Formats: sequence, structure tokens, C-alpha cells
Amino acid sequence: MSYALILEYRKRQEHERFLKQVLISISDQLFSLNNNFKETSRFLFQEIRTLQSQMQCFCEGREKQSLLNNQESSCSTSKIDEVIKRLQKAREKLSFENPHLFEE
Repeated sequence: MSYALILEYRKRQEHERFLKQVLISISDQLFSLNNNFKETSRFLFQEIRTLQSQMQCFCEGREKQSLLNNQESSCSTSKIDEVIKRLQKAREKLSFENPHLFEE
């Protein structure tokens, strides 16, 4: 009977060692997967930051271009208005000084 108990004890120890090796292997694989996930996540977030930066630069460029276009149009509009006012003043002055030019 004691020989059977010794065999059973050894069998359990062998199973425990095997299970311990399986658990260690699983733990190592999970650790490796976790590290790979962290690195992949790091690359993903780095790529996201790069894309955000590029989009921000693109949007800022569009805003600057829009502002420049608005300034150009407002400048050209104000210049045109200024020229029109000068022409109207010159016409009024000319019509006052030379009314016969504007008679029909």
C-alpha cells in the first residue's frame, strides 16, 4: 500500500511540474503579447499624432489662405471703392468747373 501511495505522490508531482511549465509558458506568451500590444499601440498613437499634426498644418494653411484671399478681396474692394470715389469727386469738380461738358 505504501508503494502505491509513493507512486501516486510522484505522479501528482509530475503533473504539478507539467502544469507549472504550462502556466509559465502561458505567462511568458501573455507577457510577450502584452509587450507587442504596447509597442503596436505606441506606433498607432505615434501615427495618429503625426496625422493630427499634418491635418492641423493643412487646416492652418487653408485658414491662412482664406484670410489672404479675404484680405485680397477686401483690399481690392476697398481700392476699387477708393478709385470710384476719386472718379466721382473728379467728375463733380469737372462738371462744376466745366458744366458745358455735361450738357446734352
